Amino acid sequence: MSDITTRPGTPSHTTKEEVGNEVTALAASLSEDQVAEFKECFSLFDQDGGGTVDVSEMGQVMKSLGANMSDVQLKEMIDEVDADQSGEIEFAEFLALMAKQVKDAESNKLVRQVFKLFDTGNNGSVQVADVRFVLTNLCGDKLSSEEIDDLLVKARLDASERLDWEAFVTLFEN
Repeated sequence: MSDITTRPGTPSHTTKEEVGNEVTALAASLSEDQVAEFKECFSLFDQDGGGTVDVSEMGQVMKSLGANMSDVQLKEMIDEVDADQSGEIEFAEFLALMAKQVKDAESNKLVRQVFKLFDTGNNGSVQVADVRFVLTNLCGDKLSSEEIDDLLVKARLDASERLDWEAFVTLFEN
């Protein structure tokens, strides 16, 4: 059996060991209070008490949180942190998933703060010229003018050459 994983969302050259190391690093980024809170949460996910959360259990919990996800979406969520490729999440893997969610929320908060800095008129949009200036000066050695233009076009400019919140987020996702 090959030591290479080919899960969605991970590079095809990622080994089980690399995924395991990433899971450990993500879980280690949590505080003791967060770990205790997530342990309690995990026990709610682990409805059959088996020490793991499978697609069915994850689906029931996500529905209770108001998120109707397909089995494929649930499986992809599990696969992101399933270091042993069992198709289920053990507690350490669950911690990594929760750490990723916390990290994503913190990144979103940072992007929101940057947006507010650019939104000098507090009107919910930023001038493309300001964004272009910052990207050119901060990323000019890594991105060419053409690449910056492409990013801005992909971010869906409006007719007034401004980016609303969604377009601004798209810019950072690209």
